[in-house]
Formats: sequence, structure tokens, C-alpha cells
Amino acid sequence: MVEDRDYGYAAILKGFDELGTKSISVGILKDAGKDEDGTDLVSIAVYNEYGTDDGHIPKRPAIRIGTDNNEEAWQDLMADCVGGIVDRRITPDQACQIVGARAKADIQKVYGSSELTENAESTIKHKKSDAPLIDTGRLRASVNYRVEG
Repeated sequence: MVEDRDYGYAAILKGFDELGTKSISVGILKDAGKDEDGTDLVSIAVYNEYGTDDGHIPKRPAIRIGTDNNEEAWQDLMADCVGGIVDRRITPDQACQIVGARAKADIQKVYGSSELTENAESTIKHKKSDAPLIDTGRLRASVNYRVEG
């Protein structure tokens, strides 16, 4: 007689299949809302990320810098999470939530940092701060993540 025992292999395969259907979006997402003056926060983020053609707003690519600086760490974290899925300590959704939360925090750290183009003297006088992309803090607070799938 042949006996087929499953020591969790089917559950692991199911977890990998589920993980393969998921995606993580990180940044200023389309439902971020509007600034106090009614300007869409996604638009504000794009103007600052890429600058404006007239040069009035210089490039301050906080999202790209945060991603470039941390991409390898996020991959390592996901690899650790995959180990957690194999060990059945976490679900694929929890793995994506962990990585998304880390990516959000890492990108938020770039706002106001010295990695960004400095503010003009006139901006510093107006804001009374030399921290780039920090005035009310609303844009930085709007960085978020979403797990889909």
C-alpha cells in the first residue's frame, strides 16, 4: 500500500500561487486627496518629482531616491518574508503588507533630507525652513502603499 502524506507542501505551493497574484504600489497614490488650496496631491508630487519645464520647481525626486536607495533592502525583506510563508508564520498578504510599510517609511525619510535639491533663499524665508518638500508635511504624510491581488 502506498500512502501519500502532505507535510505542508500543498499549503506552501498555494501560498506561492497567491503571492504571485499580488502587487504592491507605493508613493502618492491617486486617492491621496487634495492640498488645502484644492490642488491634487498626485499633481503636486509629479511637479516636485520631475520639476517643471519653466524651472520654477526643480526636480526633487523623493520617490525615486527612496526607491533607488532601498530597492535591494526591500528585495531582501521580501526574501525573508517568503521564508515566513514557507514556514507558515505569515501569509502572502502579510508579507506584502510588511514590505509595503517598509517602502512607505523609507520613501518618507527622503522628504526634507539633504538628498534633495535645496530650497531657494526666497522659499526658506517664506517657509522659515530649509527642509525641501516639507512645508505642512502633508505631501510626506500622503506617501502610502496598497497591496492588490
